[in-house]
Amino acid sequence: MKRIFILILLLFSLISKSQIINDSVRPYNCFHDGAIFLEIINLPQIITWYYDNDSIGWIEADTINELQFSANLDSVIIQQCGSYKVDIGSTTKYYWIACPLGVRGYHQNIIGCDNDSNGIVKTVAYAGSSPYLYEWYINGVLFSSGQFDTIHNNLVESSYQIIVTDSIGCIDTTIANIYSPPALLIDSTTYNHINCRGVNTGSIRYAISGGKQYASSDQYDCFLIIENDTVSWVTRDSISYNFSSNVSPYEIIFDSLFAGNYIMSIIDSFGCTLNDTFTLIEPDPYETFASTTFPLLCNSDSGYLKIDSVLGGGNILYGFIGPNTDSIYVPSGWYDMYIEDLDFNCIDTVPVRCYAQYEINVFEKINSVLCFGDQSGSIIIDSIIGGNTPYDIQWGGVDNLALSAGVYLLHIVDSIGCVYSEEYIVSEPNQILANEIFYPSSCAGMNYGSISIDVAGGTGELSYYWVNGTGTSDSLYGLSDGVYSLIVTDSITCVDTFSLLLESPQLLDVQLNVIDSMLLCNGASTIASVVILGGTSPYTILWDDGDSSQQRVVGAGLYSVIVQDASGCESVASVLITEPDSLSISMSFIDISCSNGGLASVSVNGGTPPINFLWNTGDTTQTIDSLFGPIYTYFVRVTDDCGALVSDTVYLVDYELITEVYYNDSSHTAQVEVDSLNSSGPFTYEWLNFFEDSIGEGEVSPILCEGTYYVLTTDLSYDCFVVDTVIVEYYLPIGILDIQNTTAHPDSILWGFEPYTYLWDNGEVSTHADICPGPHWLEITDKEGCMIREDFIIEDMIITLDPPSVILECNLENLDFNLEASAIGGVEPYSVEWWNGSTENPINLGMSPGSFSVSVIDDNNCIQDTSFIIASMTAECIPDVFTPNEDGINDTWSLEDTFLYEDSEVRIYGRFGSLVFHSVGYHEQWDGKNEKEKDVPAGVYFYSIEIGHGFDQINGTVTILR
Repeated sequence: MKRIFILILLLFSLISKSQIINDSVRPYNCFHDGAIFLEIINLPQIITWYYDNDSIGWIEADTINELQFSANLDSVIIQQCGSYKVDIGSTTKYYWIACPLGVRGYHQNIIGCDNDSNGIVKTVAYAGSSPYLYEWYINGVLFSSGQFDTIHNNLVESSYQIIVTDSIGCIDTTIANIYSPPALLIDSTTYNHINCRGVNTGSIRYAISGGKQYASSDQYDCFLIIENDTVSWVTRDSISYNFSSNVSPYEIIFDSLFAGNYIMSIIDSFGCTLNDTFTLIEPDPYETFASTTFPLLCNSDSGYLKIDSVLGGGNILYGFIGPNTDSIYVPSGWYDMYIEDLDFNCIDTVPVRCYAQYEINVFEKINSVLCFGDQSGSIIIDSIIGGNTPYDIQWGGVDNLALSAGVYLLHIVDSIGCVYSEEYIVSEPNQILANEIFYPSSCAGMNYGSISIDVAGGTGELSYYWVNGTGTSDSLYGLSDGVYSLIVTDSITCVDTFSLLLESPQLLDVQLNVIDSMLLCNGASTIASVVILGGTSPYTILWDDGDSSQQRVVGAGLYSVIVQDASGCESVASVLITEPDSLSISMSFIDISCSNGGLASVSVNGGTPPINFLWNTGDTTQTIDSLFGPIYTYFVRVTDDCGALVSDTVYLVDYELITEVYYNDSSHTAQVEVDSLNSSGPFTYEWLNFFEDSIGEGEVSPILCEGTYYVLTTDLSYDCFVVDTVIVEYYLPIGILDIQNTTAHPDSILWGFEPYTYLWDNGEVSTHADICPGPHWLEITDKEGCMIREDFIIEDMIITLDPPSVILECNLENLDFNLEASAIGGVEPYSVEWWNGSTENPINLGMSPGSFSVSVIDDNNCIQDTSFIIASMTAECIPDVFTPNEDGINDTWSLEDTFLYEDSEVRIYGRFGSLVFHSVGYHEQWDGKNEKEKDVPAGVYFYSIEIGHGFDQINGTVTILR
């Protein structure tokens, strides 16, 4: 029953699950859209379609365009080829929609050179339904077709159409355009020919366009060729020195060219070449004509040669080279003249001929020496023409048929005495040389030397052989020192024998010399020298300690040295240098007791006798005794006969009693403690004052006043003692006196042993004293009788006035002013009393000349007086010009009456002494009028002012300007 139930459930599950029971796919092509048709049972389940996007992967198909679903999503109409999948419940199925016909193409758009046929077009069909038919058209005309007709080469410039038809009749087409660059052209050519013969002043300029340029700055490769030789160029990699160019229009220029026929080759970036030929010309050669002033008979005769004419050129100037340009005095022969083209500044050198009537010409045959160094040469005269027969042939005493190599002079004299002279050179073959190279054995006595040769010289092919030694024809090897013979024969049997000496270097011998191998002193030095004999320099020296010097300073020890020469040969030498042991000492000692002295002694090892001792005590013995303080450190300097020095030190311990004294500022007592000792006592303590009077005993002192005290600590067991000093200073950071108030500080600030008594230097005994400036002192005594004294100075009172003592001189603007007195010194605060009894400060004064005084009283009733002066009028204070023209400015002669009294008189006089103005008190200022109230004329007037009251009369001049 259970099995039946499970089968029923399984059958139900299969029946209820959605299933694709049939499907079909239609491709996407030119006739219809693509489609996927499904036949599904149990449609209510969810159906999802997906499309495989090449860039992002699977996406839901309803997100793309050109797609339509059936109502129940079991079919889809598609205009997008590619991969699809559908999810129905847990079932996924994949489908492929074929793509419509398409065409892919490749073509080379640009042909390299104008009118070339190297274009390429390739077209390949894809998708759709194969096989494919390709049809090729040029300008609408079919020129090729076929199933595999996918690529065409060697195409000319044109537009090409390719039509592709697949097996079901779908068609696709593509267009390929092949372009050709513009033709490489020379737009213009400009020549600059050569104006002077033999110079490189020519140039060529080309304007070029078309072709395929490299870049805007280096557009073409250009080569300038003459006689198959490239003489100038410009490429992307380099340029010749004589190239330049212009950018717009693009031009190339080659300068510094000689005359000749040139080829210009221009190449663009596609390798297209354009060649052009041109010729640069130079002027034709000059023709010159010259004659002598009178006919010359013989070769050796001389006459004046002058230039008759020159053909060629334009505006020219010519002459002989030298001081005489119009003619030269010479024998027959060729001579240089110069021709200068004045139009182009060209200068040429041209030869001209000076002829003689009976010139002699000789035809000879010269036979060279056969073998180097012999006399087989000859000079044979074949014939003589010209001159006058018979001839006398003179060789200067040599046999012209048996000559060695050299220069020979021939003289021929004809029947009328004309002389012909000529030098002849007889040559010889090169000397036969072995060109030997010696390779001797590097070290003496060895037998691995060698000789190599490189035979040269002679005539023709050389043959040679060795008389002794072993090896090949051009080298011997395995040789010991000796002479080896080589015989060389050339092609004409000239023979030469060479004796070659092979020598090895001398035997390398090394000696190590020292001045003194037994040193007298420890640490002494001597000079060691390496003596080298034989071998091959340079030498390498290596001591056993790495040094490489040939001579050096060394101490004791065993030394060895290896010397290697330039050939690698080695030799060894060694030497032993001895010395005495080094000087050393050891010390022994006995410490100092309380009553007995110490002892120190030194023992010596090594060194060079005699031995000397020197202690810091001045002793020169090996042992010193009876040593007491205060010296506890003893050192000794020990020297031997060589000056070696060692020293050592001993420290003797003395009986030691160390104490420490502590002072208590509160109780004003001191206490002594024993800190370090060699004894356990007992100890006694005695306190002493500055005069060493005893003031108490015991570890603690009595109360101490300010001063210096001593404490004597005695060790009764050794009868030794120590004295300590105690300096007592009370802690009074601000002293005992308030000097600003001349009052002693209150008890709370003093040292704490009140009540106190006071005594001032003026006899006062209170805490305050009224004292005036000067030196003073105050003594304060406590209840224990300890007294502290403080000396002090009250500064003198100094009074200053503002303004200063001379209050006014010639100041006519400040008639009233405030005068203030201030003071320093004494005891503040201060009070002021003026000469008139006023106590105001500052005080307001009306000016009048005279002497005045002021007194200042400090807080202790100390008085300080001072006086001051108000100056009187002087001539410098009086105006010397005024302008009485009634403009309101400087119309009167202004004298400030502050300096005048009621009875002071002012008089003005004219230039002749007449009184013009007179005033007593000068209450009304002079306005430039006389006593009749008439304006006085402009000019200079004299004044006289009598101030009176003991002041001098003032005289001067005043000028009136109108």
